[in-house]
Amino acid sequence: MVLMGVMIALTLLSIMAIYLGKFISSKIEEKTITRIAGHLFIIIGISLLLF
Repeated sequence: MVLMGVMIALTLLSIMAIYLGKFISSKIEEKTITRIAGHLFIIIGISLLLF
């Protein structure tokens, strides 16, 4: 029963992420999204090294 719940939750979250990504990419330029992703990648990397 737990496995079924986990599978349904993962499917729903994946579908939501796809549609949210399409919505955001239609509102914001790809270059801006790439820059934000790059900055977040660097921040997460530095925080993992420090903590």
